[in-house]
Amino acid sequence: MQQRKSLKTWGELNNQVMHDLLSRASQPVTSGTDDQIEAYYLTGEEAATRLEPHAVLNGPIITHYQQQFKWAQHKGRPIEQLFRRIGNPNRTVSVQKPSLSLKEPSFIAMRLGDVQDSFQENIVSDDPLNVLDLRNPLPRSVLPNFLTGEDCQLLSRLRDTVLEGATAERCTASLADWNVWRDDEDWVTLAQGGAHTLMHEDSCGKATWLTVQEGQLGFGWMSRPTKDEKHAWSTSPNDYAGGKLRYIVLHRDQTIYFEAGTVHFVFRLAQCQTLLLGGHILRWSRVDLWMETVLNQLKFPNTTNEDVLPLTPKYVRTIADLIENKKKLGRAEELGGEDAISRFFDLKEQFEQELSHYQL
Repeated sequence: MQQRKSLKTWGELNNQVMHDLLSRASQPVTSGTDDQIEAYYLTGEEAATRLEPHAVLNGPIITHYQQQFKWAQHKGRPIEQLFRRIGNPNRTVSVQKPSLSLKEPSFIAMRLGDVQDSFQENIVSDDPLNVLDLRNPLPRSVLPNFLTGEDCQLLSRLRDTVLEGATAERCTASLADWNVWRDDEDWVTLAQGGAHTLMHEDSCGKATWLTVQEGQLGFGWMSRPTKDEKHAWSTSPNDYAGGKLRYIVLHRDQTIYFEAGTVHFVFRLAQCQTLLLGGHILRWSRVDLWMETVLNQLKFPNTTNEDVLPLTPKYVRTIADLIENKKKLGRAEELGGEDAISRFFDLKEQFEQELSHYQL
């Protein structure tokens, strides 16, 4: 703690914390019993089976070649093709820069044209850009095949319910409202070599997939944390030194999927730009895990690098209605069974009590 008081920039903080994380991390157990495995290297069919409602999943899934969309072979690097598809270079995007002072936000707005210029050559930068929230200009065929099963479609059902209510007709919501959801279900992450993202959970309790399009990506996570470890980390994410940290390196055409509430971090080699396609899902059979995660994020906002308000209360109440509808149809088993449903509503009550402390 004393040493960190002398740090002046976000880059200095990120580098020091990432060094601490990687010095404690090791590669995961990938074979043995379900009580031992910490990561699953699977085929697409095996991954889809592992995501069935009652299957055990104790760590991330890593697969190959699950993306239907393909880049053109003779039109340059995927990063070059991405900017060609994005078009208008005068729009802006939020970009993290390591040289920014810790007294200021970690990101600035940059013109897309200026960002594109920075990625023209795959060169080492001493101030690597990290573009986290770039809209996806590609077709919806970027969704990995193994995530198209019925259990993985709760976020889409939530979107439809929020936008259209009781109607089953085609969506007529405004383009602005629709894009809020489209950008949540798939997006682009673009970074120069050496850009890091420290330990966090993805906001609003969502599960996440990432597919490498160019370069290599280091992905680390806290493996199978106990309740005490998770609570201790939540109270001070950048200072917690416990838990079992694991890491892997992902290559082009590999996809990683990790469940809601996974505490994770990302690191990159200095000499390697990376382009990722990613997105979020929610699983019907994990509604109680999701509710536990969003409750914890409401109590400890620093566990996630995005705001959980004001969207999360709408998510919680809408999903509660969807659960009631499933029960009426006699499909409680798809939600993990009656015990999981009961746990969801107990956690929802705690969420509403915690929410009453906020002025919305």
